[in-house]
Amino acid sequence: FNYSHVRGRNEITGSSLAKIPPDAATTTLGTRLLDRKLTLAVRWQAVASKELQEIPLSSGSPAFPPTSSFNLVHLYAGYEPNPDLLYTFSIENLLDEQYSRYLSSYPNPSGRGDPIAMPYPGLTVRGAVKIRFGDEFFKERG
Repeated sequence: FNYSHVRGRNEITGSSLAKIPPDAATTTLGTRLLDRKLTLAVRWQAVASKELQEIPLSSGSPAFPPTSSFNLVHLYAGYEPNPDLLYTFSIENLLDEQYSRYLSSYPNPSGRGDPIAMPYPGLTVRGAVKIRFGDEFFKERG
């Protein structure tokens, strides 16, 4: 379990600092089965919103766009039948949440107005196979 609660103020002006992230909590629950060859895990991440009043202004506009709170759920499975071979499979953002992370923005394409929060990917499925080759690999297999 991990929880982040960061606060900061400009000592001269007393205003909020632009790069202070919103509160976030992450927890991971997992298990290993089949003589530790199979790993299964689920991760949940909750991130608080970053409200406009928490963001200092720069030239009359917020330094970064405000962001809404979001919750993410990720699933992971890994199977290692031997030390030289690993299969992995993951599903990220299982609930297909539409979200933007604070501090991830780009300038408004119109050239005017506030920056725009960059959206992050929705449901993402990944799979991989990792094979280790080397001296020991070839010696054992003759």
